[in-house]
Amino acid sequence: MSSLISYDEALELGEIEDHAEIEALVERAWKARLENFGDSTDMCSLVNAKSGGCAEDCGFCAQSRFAEADTPMHAMMTPEQILEHAKAAEAAGAHRFCMVTQGQGLSKRDFENVLDGARLVAEHTNLKRCASIGHMSTKRAHALKEAGIQRVHHNVET
Repeated sequence: MSSLISYDEALELGEIEDHAEIEALVERAWKARLENFGDSTDMCSLVNAKSGGCAEDCGFCAQSRFAEADTPMHAMMTPEQILEHAKAAEAAGAHRFCMVTQGQGLSKRDFENVLDGARLVAEHTNLKRCASIGHMSTKRAHALKEAGIQRVHHNVET
């Protein structure tokens, strides 16, 4: 069996309805995880780098300005504040650090803060670096990579 599957093969796997076939697929996925990664975990800590007041109305999200949750609101953190949180995460045993922001995307200034924060985290910690900052262009994706971001999370439900 090939180590990679095609897009069409992935879609086919997602359409499996037979319970026995699903169990076999889950069992194979479990074995592949053990073979490739063992029984290890990769603890990720995140910082809510820009909080609350999101214009989106995702019914499950406390960040939305429509939510009834008492979510604290704050502007985009400075790179130094991001680094402070990263150092605390590393001291607590995290292996990975993710900068998360509300909304569909960031202003130029806020995006620069994420880039500068990522550079500081790369320079001053041993943490792997992630970001979840909403929609972005190819140019921004490349800028994140150049700043040391290794993984981007995307909330596909929005």
